[in-house]
Amino acid sequence: MNNDFIWQDDVDFCGIVVRLAIVKFDDSNLYGACIAQIFEDEFVMVEAAVFNNVNAAKNFLLENVIGANLFKLETMKGNLTRV
Repeated sequence: MNNDFIWQDDVDFCGIVVRLAIVKFDDSNLYGACIAQIFEDEFVMVEAAVFNNVNAAKNFLLENVIGANLFKLETMKGNLTRV
């Protein structure tokens, strides 16, 4: 099995590194969207989902991961400025 990474990027939250990725599975029309966190120099998958197309995988990351956490970070920012 030789899956191809369509896209991946890392975010470093003060030493807590999280990787988001979209993977094309070999010999299929399936795509995976995954979130991994680095533990002792190795990425460990935290959450993953399989989709029938790349757009569904992108939407999963955009809505459920990036969008949801941007909302949380904005809320935290607002709360912190009021302290």
